[in-house]
Amino acid sequence: MITWPVPTPDLPSGVYAPLADAAFAAAAAYGAARAQHARSELAEVVAMGADGTPTMRVDALVEGAILESVSRNRVNLLSEEVGFVDHGSAVTLVIDPMDGSANAAMGVPLSCFAGAVFQDGVASEALTVWLDTGRAWWALAGTPT
Repeated sequence: MITWPVPTPDLPSGVYAPLADAAFAAAAAYGAARAQHARSELAEVVAMGADGTPTMRVDALVEGAILESVSRNRVNLLSEEVGFVDHGSAVTLVIDPMDGSANAAMGVPLSCFAGAVFQDGVASEALTVWLDTGRAWWALAGTPT
């Protein structure tokens, strides 16, 4: 088990609520996964992702929480693991639920949640959350960062 906690992300004000909810869900799921599973279990390949790459247990656990989030928020999702989930919304979150899965599974503090918001196919904002620190970077279309 990886015993140190995963902090709640420190998000800037103004982040689109469903994107923020997905980031909070990812962090909480990653924290729970680390507390409940050994490193070898987190690294175990449990499926093939929609992108054709192996899905580790840590990926599946984090993405499962994000799937619940997008269902609650009734937005679409395009993700590395499950592919496209259509809720009939004009808004699609494009995410990598756990960028750096191998690091995350082994407890190396080099992994993040990354997501972007697309409204009718046009990108409006992006968010990256460093999961081991909760630090976030946010970019809003048309606004210098």
